[in-house]
Amino acid sequence: MLYAEADLDRANGPTFGLNLNTGPGMATHVALDPDEDPGFWFVIDVAMARRTGRRLAGAAADQVLPDLPRALVLGALLESIAWHRRHAGPDVDSVASAGRAWAWAVDGRWRPKREGAEWARARVGDGDPVAAAESELTAQLARAGPARPAGGG
Repeated sequence: MLYAEADLDRANGPTFGLNLNTGPGMATHVALDPDEDPGFWFVIDVAMARRTGRRLAGAAADQVLPDLPRALVLGALLESIAWHRRHAGPDVDSVASAGRAWAWAVDGRWRPKREGAEWARARVGDGDPVAAAESELTAQLARAGPARPAGGG
């Protein structure tokens, strides 16, 4: 991802200048227009990078990336769960993404997907971790109230 500073504090979430996804087992994806890709990915990306990003040069991630409103991140995580339901079905990645989202909603810590899946399964036993995550995030979003821009954008 490449973000321009001015595009980080938008009311509906950050937008990118370049979205480049490539790697083993995935099709290469290049986008220059933020309208080409669902915006929830970039809210999650920026929220996660602010907490877990490692600096190669310059200022630390938590000094450069905005602290996004909780409601905005919760909404993006719910959209991610819905996207996985539509595109991936009940596969391992869906459970892992939902588990990571649920864990973040509970304790504010971003986890690797596999750890998120284990966290969720430990809480639901034989239940559906995706449905449990969706339910918890929906409840927390209702309590969080409307998302407000992080920096007046």
